[in-house]
Amino acid sequence: MKLIKQSFTLLALLVSFYMSAQVRVDPTPEEKTRAKNLAKKYKNDKDVEVVILKANETFEFKYDRKYKKMIVLQSSKEELMNIKDRAHIAKAVFYDSNSTVTKFKVLSKINRTLHQKVFDEYVKVNDLFYHDQRVKYTGFKFPMQGYKFKFEFEKKITDPKYFISVYFIKSQPIIKNTIKFVIPKTVDVTLKEMNFTGYDIKKKKYYNPKKKA
Repeated sequence: MKLIKQSFTLLALLVSFYMSAQVRVDPTPEEKTRAKNLAKKYKNDKDVEVVILKANETFEFKYDRKYKKMIVLQSSKEELMNIKDRAHIAKAVFYDSNSTVTKFKVLSKINRTLHQKVFDEYVKVNDLFYHDQRVKYTGFKFPMQGYKFKFEFEKKITDPKYFISVYFIKSQPIIKNTIKFVIPKTVDVTLKEMNFTGYDIKKKKYYNPKKKA
C-alpha cells in the first residue's frame, strides 16, 4: 500500500445547493478572529475560501458479517471553516463496484445533522459515463466569515486488494490532519511511505488489546 502526499483534483461538480431551514449557529468572536488570520495566511491564493481545521481519517481492516470476509472500513471526519465573507463548496465521495458509502452527512458545528440534498450518480467526464465509477455529493453555503460546518462519511471497501493508496491532501487546505490505520495482528499489510520528505509528519504505533490490532 502506498501513502502518497500529492495534490489531486476533484471532478468539477455542477450542483444545485440546497439546505432546509436550520437554526443558524453564528461564529464566536474567537472563530471570527481565527478566520481573519487564516485569510491573511492564504491571501495570495484566491481560490482558498474554506479550510479544514481538523481532519481525522481511519482505515480499519475488519471482518464484515454481511460480506463474510475481510474489508476496509474508511471513516472520515472534517471540521471546516469559511475564511472569506461568503463561500459555497461541494463535498464528494467516489466509490465503485468494490466499495459502498454507508454514511454521508453534513453537520453544524454543534453536531446537528443538516438535511442536505444528496446526489448519487455515475461519474461523467466529457459526456462519457463511467459505469464502474459512482460519486455521492452535496453542496452547502457558508453565510459569513468564520462560519463552521462538519462533514462525515464512511465507506466500506469490500475487497482490500483495491485499497492501494491514501492521500494526505484534500480539496481544501488542512490545518491538522490525522490518519490512522487499524490492522489486526492476523492481517499482513505493508505500508509504504512516499513523498514524505519536507513535510512535518509524525508517526506513532500502538496496540489496542480490545481490537487485537
